[in-house]
Amino acid sequence: MMISAKRFSDAVRAPRWSMVAGCILWAAVANAANPTTWTVPGNFSTIQAAINAASSGDTILVGPGTYTQSLEFGGKNITLESTAGPASTIIHPSSGGCVDMGPGGALIGSRSPAASPIGVAA
Repeated sequence: MMISAKRFSDAVRAPRWSMVAGCILWAAVANAANPTTWTVPGNFSTIQAAINAASSGDTILVGPGTYTQSLEFGGKNITLESTAGPASTIIHPSSGGCVDMGPGGALIGSRSPAASPIGVAA
């Protein structure tokens, strides 16, 4: 039985797509298994930029300062943590804005066992 050139090329091409899909799946699982720690400032100039780049399970460490911005976690399970405590790291949502963490987010004031939230101004 002869295989046409078209069928042969289709048969050769099919495994490539499955390898690509497998690599994408592996990358997604590997990222979930290895959470990343991001810094503001450092990796990003704004907290929202860090949230946008982060994946569920990641931690964002925020340096001292007052951050005038609204935040949207987008349903991600992210920890937003101050490096200096709530008195030194304050999120002051822009006019009419808010901090929307969703069900999986966490605000932590410092890396000490008795951590308290980052300050969120009303």
